[in-house]
Amino acid sequence: LYNLRSFSRLATSEYSKAEKEGAPCALLMIDLEQLAQINDRFVHEAGDRALCAVAASLRRATRTGDLCARYGGDEFVVLLPRCGRSAAEAVANRIRHDVYSGTQDFDYAMRRLAVAVGVAAAPGDGHDLSMLFRKAVRHLRKEKQARQSRGSGVTAPPRGLTP
Repeated sequence: LYNLRSFSRLATSEYSKAEKEGAPCALLMIDLEQLAQINDRFVHEAGDRALCAVAASLRRATRTGDLCARYGGDEFVVLLPRCGRSAAEAVANRIRHDVYSGTQDFDYAMRRLAVAVGVAAAPGDGHDLSMLFRKAVRHLRKEKQARQSRGSGVTAPPRGLTP
């Protein structure tokens, strides 16, 4: 995955190209749920393994030209050039399902991971990259709040996935 500096530079360029071509563009903000609890209970090495598992899921769920980066802490960002809202939602669901379908061994305890994903797509959610970031973060927060109100945690299936 890209670091944030490289991602920002490449995303600005890709977004500008898509905008000039009149092509749609989508941005995903992804949050690994309960990373702090994983780090506290199973040490930071387990948290690092969890982050690597999410990164691998992002690579599997995206196309070659898509841009994926660690945003910071427990968050990742993905730019999907030439991708509209419905396709971006499909990618978000692939990421949720891929992360959840794998298990991680934390101190001899098999655990499932879960991510929340916020999706924003241009032009509907804005006409510049900074607006897409804000909208994606807003949608990410809404998804996290919805999960918390349902009382779900790491072991609960992501939206649309039945056990």
